[in-house]
Amino acid sequence: MNWILIIFVLIYPGLYIGAHGLYTSEVIHLKRKFGQWKGGKESKKPTDIEFYEYVEAVKLTGDPYVPAGKVSFMFVLV
Repeated sequence: MNWILIIFVLIYPGLYIGAHGLYTSEVIHLKRKFGQWKGGKESKKPTDIEFYEYVEAVKLTGDPYVPAGKVSFMFVLV
């Protein structure tokens, strides 16, 4: 018997606060977007362009690893 696992994830846009230990925290802004995925091999041909719905997390409080205002992570919604 074949099993198919379907996971429905609700991603709500907005501000999220993460705590790392006792003394540090971060604030990220999650945004749902629709557009060309820019995370891998990109083709210049117009026929190869694909559009996806994806989530982008922008850091509002910076640290030495990811400065404020930069994208912390992205993932495609499938």
